[in-house]
Amino acid sequence: MTPVIQAGTASGAYEVVNNEELKQKSHPPSFQDQILFLIKPKLRKQFESYISQYLVKVSYKTLGLSNLQTASNMTIANLYYYFKIRDESETKMGENIVAT
Repeated sequence: MTPVIQAGTASGAYEVVNNEELKQKSHPPSFQDQILFLIKPKLRKQFESYISQYLVKVSYKTLGLSNLQTASNMTIANLYYYFKIRDESETKMGENIVAT
């Protein structure tokens, strides 16, 4: 078990976490992106932006940008993939309806 230093929030608070613990709680690409957030903070901002836009699209009002900015890297990456998969699924369903 290799510990990883992870930025806990966008403000740069750091914590040491266990790789195995993160892997169990995350979608595989999400885990990879959590590590990338440490190297590329702009990537995290892109994910926050996508999540924020999706929330507006579906009228979710409880998760605002300020909440996203204080969320952990794990939360941002997992939310991103959760909404991205939903968005792609909704798009495919719409395409299938139009095609029939």
